[in-house]
Amino acid sequence: MDINEKVVNVTFSGGDQGTVKWLLYKYLERNSAKSPSKETRTLKREKGSSKIGEHLCCELELNLGEINKDFHKGRIDVLSMMYMPFGCDEDEIKEILNDRLDQVDKIIQRAKRGYTLRLWTSEGSYDRCGYYYLLDKLKNVDANIVECHTDLNSWSQIGVDDLANFELKDRRVDKKEIEEISQKWLKLVENSLDLRIVKDDELVNASSDYYDDVIRRLMPKRNIKAHTLCGNVLQKIDAYIQSYFIMDRIFKLIENGEFEIVRKFGPDSRPQNVVIKIKGK
Repeated sequence: MDINEKVVNVTFSGGDQGTVKWLLYKYLERNSAKSPSKETRTLKREKGSSKIGEHLCCELELNLGEINKDFHKGRIDVLSMMYMPFGCDEDEIKEILNDRLDQVDKIIQRAKRGYTLRLWTSEGSYDRCGYYYLLDKLKNVDANIVECHTDLNSWSQIGVDDLANFELKDRRVDKKEIEEISQKWLKLVENSLDLRIVKDDELVNASSDYYDDVIRRLMPKRNIKAHTLCGNVLQKIDAYIQSYFIMDRIFKLIENGEFEIVRKFGPDSRPQNVVIKIKGK
């Protein structure tokens, strides 16, 4: 698809948005340099302009939390897990959610107005959940949708060489695929648990304690900082799962009596600033 079409670039993580902008800027810069035409020289000078399209984000943390009963409560619970350790109160968390839902509404409105949606997807459960959710929202909209996909767990994982040599390759998403994805999402909602993972290349529900055994295996016999253990787990599972979720599971194991806090450290009282050990060791 031509980069200069009326297009909205949709990412599913705020962290990916900067990467995607950079990819498009470099792609535009590289391709405009190949042509001596006045138009492309102008595009090169305007690399930060709307020539690469608008950027919006469908970021609802949908691989975590309940998605069946009360959708808004499920999102509030997840965002509370994410932001309350940093001092956010309930009203601030509701405002964060409203801002994110406004972004989704803007995406849908752009589709209705005839903009092309370019959805930047990955292999990670975070992006897949957002992709499934958004296509379900768009199933009754006569939308022009293309997908730009990476085999990584998120676009932010892309390497330096790939950044420099990126080629824009997207594919059209037709009505049949939208309907199929919508049905997959509705099935996930119907059988919802607290976690969604990619297993055998399929997005499936899992219980919130799915990664607890990995945490137990990586917990050393010596003392360790909680955030170090969290980082080791994220590295081991090779999946795009939010760090605050793993931290929450570590503290669930503390509450259950498997681990215990040895001491706190650092200038503030955030929960991750603790040293822990296996209880009784």
